[in-house]
Amino acid sequence: VATPEANQTHYGDPANGCEADEEAVQVQGVSGKFCSPDCASAACPTDVPSGVTAAPQCALQTTTGDKRCALICSPSDKWSDLRAGDAQCGTGSCQPIQGTGICTYGAGPSPPSPSPPSGDCSIPTALQCAQGLGKCISQCKSGLAACVQCLGGDFGTCCPCIKKIDPNLPIQCPGSVPEFMIVDVAAIKAAAAQTHYGDPANGCEADEEAVQVQGISGKFCSPDCASAACPTDVPSGVTAAPQCALQTTTGDKRCALICSASDKWSDLRAGDAQCGTGSCQPIQGTGVCTYADSRLKFTTMQLV
Repeated sequence: VATPEANQTHYGDPANGCEADEEAVQVQGVSGKFCSPDCASAACPTDVPSGVTAAPQCALQTTTGDKRCALICSPSDKWSDLRAGDAQCGTGSCQPIQGTGICTYGAGPSPPSPSPPSGDCSIPTALQCAQGLGKCISQCKSGLAACVQCLGGDFGTCCPCIKKIDPNLPIQCPGSVPEFMIVDVAAIKAAAAQTHYGDPANGCEADEEAVQVQGISGKFCSPDCASAACPTDVPSGVTAAPQCALQTTTGDKRCALICSASDKWSDLRAGDAQCGTGSCQPIQGTGVCTYADSRLKFTTMQLV
């Protein structure tokens, strides 16, 4: 009789094996591990282990640029929210990282009070760390992720001393975790917040192309709408409405953010406020949100 595999879904415990399209990963600074599917070219799978209610999101990015999914179990890193998030993780626990929570296995709940310092912060170690920390003072003041990224190879040296200064920081000092299992956290927040209709300079979603409408300055990421409605998720600060308003010379249809009902100067400038970090550009009696030109390849479009 064939024995069923331990993990029948995605996002399971690596101790039981991962699915064929997953890897066992550990986010730098987060306790525990989990199976993570790729989301560079497809949406995150929605099948989750029994008892899990946390939402899969394309929230991780490796140092080589690969994008991977994780189960987001808390909108904040407050102790109460994380413990509520534990109930969404099934047999896992909700671990804090940069203002949010991720389901992992083998970690247990993070302590509510300061834990003992990790590693040995001896005088020689502290002196060596000071040399590396000197160049990263401003980054370390701005946040943990920026500090870790700036320290780079010095992080392993400085970590025990950083933990001694503030034992409540949600970091783990380097130990027995293989390097290939470490995920770069510097891009986690940006990756998690990425939506459709963004600036091509920051990369487009898997179902988008960087396009420029003929006769309009600037470019933007545009999803296809030939066979499905335009996605409704938009970048932070954007209130312009997505519409299936573009057509390529080959007949493909694509979405754009319509920010003005006319091409009057006053209406376009009012439309700028609807475009977030973009601007409202005039085309054939209407306005479309675009972003400043970059050196990316793009597809030329025309208004339908």
